[in-house]
Amino acid sequence: MTENVENVEPLELDPLPPDEVAANRARVVAALRSGDYRQGTGALRPADDEYCCLGVVEAVRDAPWRTEDLFGVPDRRLLVAGVTLGASGINATTLTGPAMRWLGVVESNPNVVHGFVTSLVDLNDDRGYSFAQIADVLEAQRPDWDGSYAFCARVVNEEETS
Repeated sequence: MTENVENVEPLELDPLPPDEVAANRARVVAALRSGDYRQGTGALRPADDEYCCLGVVEAVRDAPWRTEDLFGVPDRRLLVAGVTLGASGINATTLTGPAMRWLGVVESNPNVVHGFVTSLVDLNDDRGYSFAQIADVLEAQRPDWDGSYAFCARVVNEEETS
């Protein structure tokens, strides 16, 4: 299959400046609280009008979405560096590389500290947190948060021993 690569974004490897990452995170928190996104589970965009919390990240940063018909089922996909990512392939449920850079995290399913270490997908899909609750958790992360399990475990350990 030939891909239409007009809206494909390149993969950038250099991290963004901390102030830009902080502004991006604030945009995500605001979007999660806005009521503009209907919450869904199981994929970045389980339906045209639904998003998981990581799908909101991709939407807020204006990721290039497109929908294809895959055996009669709408397959919402992201285009990144000439590769189509979607429900039939990788990145159906986690952040793309450009989104990880944009959010300043090193994990495609970022871990967070919430009295314990958990992931954003766990909060959205398994624990049933609302977008407003997820926004509160994101906002509570330290400025140097990188989404890694090691970072979050260290923070929890520091909190328990202080």
